[in-house]
Amino acid sequence: MTNPKQSQPPILLPAPAPKKTLGWRRVIGRTALVMAVFLLLIWGWQIGQLLPKVKDYSDSTPIKIWPTKKTPPLFPTVEVQARSAVVYDLSTNKILYAKNANQILPLASLTKLMTVLVATQTLKDQTIVKVKNEQGQTEIWRAEDLTDYVLVNSYNQGARALALASAGQDYQSFIKKMNQEKNDLGLTKLHFYNPTGLDGYDQAGAYGSALEVAKLHAFIYNHQPKLLEATKKPFIIRNAVASSSQLIINTNSAINKLPGLRSSKTGTTPLAGANLSIILDVGLNQPVAIVILGSTEEARFGDIKKLTQATIKFLAQ
Repeated sequence: MTNPKQSQPPILLPAPAPKKTLGWRRVIGRTALVMAVFLLLIWGWQIGQLLPKVKDYSDSTPIKIWPTKKTPPLFPTVEVQARSAVVYDLSTNKILYAKNANQILPLASLTKLMTVLVATQTLKDQTIVKVKNEQGQTEIWRAEDLTDYVLVNSYNQGARALALASAGQDYQSFIKKMNQEKNDLGLTKLHFYNPTGLDGYDQAGAYGSALEVAKLHAFIYNHQPKLLEATKKPFIIRNAVASSSQLIINTNSAINKLPGLRSSKTGTTPLAGANLSIILDVGLNQPVAIVILGSTEEARFGDIKKLTQATIKFLAQ
């Protein structure tokens, strides 16, 4: 009898699968890829350090936005007949309009602005001044009233009398004072030969530029405004001592057509032509001086009105 255990064949187990191994090429490739990624990260970090930092606005810090600059307004185009003209802003000391503003021309009775400025440095309001009128008669005036007469009506005899009374009857001494005063004010283009501005045989009584007349008028307006008060009126009433009142008509016939007028002085001679200097307030206490030199008797008022209207329009922008 056979043993069943002995007759069974042996059981064969499958051999284990061989382990897969990476080829050397694949290993090198993967290593290179890792190194490339690593180098890219390092390179990117270095570039980031070099780039400008972006400001963090997460804290709601306000950003300033600068407004674009506006083109400054231009003064309106104005054609005037005068040889020279200027519009001068007293608040900013700027020239708003100019036509030959630095040309030296005869001043005629604009000279009297300097005459009264210098004379009143030594004469008190109530100082008695003797005036020899056109009829050869002697009148007695208070300096204050005579000054108004001289500026409003361009009274030549009065201007001479103020000059003589101020300088102790030394006429040439007064002329020197006028020229010293203009030097002190830095108005080097002004020059005075007499206190009236009347022409001599072949020479004007005074010379200057429109710009420097404007500055002189502005100086008086700013420092001695009382001297100019009467000049903005179409007429005034004054009287010599112990005499009846006189109606004194302003030589500026356009006064009522100049809004905001604060002061006015005319001047006319054959050599000068027709001149005019005014100061007007264009609003909100903004005074400007407008000067016309070398126009005609009729055209100067048209010139001044054109420049007045243009100035008001310009400053309203």
